[in-house]
Amino acid sequence: MLRQKRKELADQAGVPPYAVFPDKTLTELATFFPQTEEDFLNTFGVGKTKLEKYGPAFLSLITAFCTAHAISDAPAKKPPGPVVRKPLQGKNGMFRWPGCIITACLSWISPNSFM
Repeated sequence: MLRQKRKELADQAGVPPYAVFPDKTLTELATFFPQTEEDFLNTFGVGKTKLEKYGPAFLSLITAFCTAHAISDAPAKKPPGPVVRKPLQGKNGMFRWPGCIITACLSWISPNSFM
């Protein structure tokens, strides 16, 4: 249902379907059933422009589906978990953190240069 609407809107605009919404957005719409503009705006890949362009069409589909299937509350979104980076041990036995500027700076310094 959501893919059909995306394809229809994409054909009307002359753009590929992923330009309307990527698959991740459709997955979130089908999982969390946003029924208000605020909830729709909190969906991955939806900004103010896409809300104005495509929000009414998708919100009406989702609202109709929820009404037909007696869905009143959507499952709560989990906040994203923290990103945990583990240190890597280099060839010289020193630990380094990937993406760390200190690691980048130290990568060109010899471990024996301070002795």
